[in-house]
Amino acid sequence: MGRDDSDDARASARLDIAITIGLGLAAVLTALCVYLIDVHDDKALLAFNSGVANNTDSTGSFVEAAQQRSADDALFADYAIEANSGFNGDKVAFGNASYILTEIMSDELQKQVRMVVQSAGRRVPDAVRSRESVLRRARAR
Repeated sequence: MGRDDSDDARASARLDIAITIGLGLAAVLTALCVYLIDVHDDKALLAFNSGVANNTDSTGSFVEAAQQRSADDALFADYAIEANSGFNGDKVAFGNASYILTEIMSDELQKQVRMVVQSAGRRVPDAVRSRESVLRRARAR
């Protein structure tokens, strides 16, 4: 029986050593994971904040573009009303359309308006053409 007890004691000691080594490795791995999470958590927070800033910038740009489009739509509506009246012989309206086109509209909107008006087979009522067109229409009547 003495021999069995010593074999059991050795096995138990070996098992205790294996458990101690396993627990030591688990503690080292836990400490390493905590360290890596701490290091990467800062990077993740920085990346998140950068993403929020980019989202805010893009939302601001979207709102600005929507406001510009709304203003352009309203300006184009005013221009179209005046230009249409001008095409029907109203000299003041033609002058107003010319002023809106040349003085108020942005260059990009002017290009788009000129393209649309010309594609419809109409002349663009700008400062030079408006006088010519009105005079020609008046002479034709």
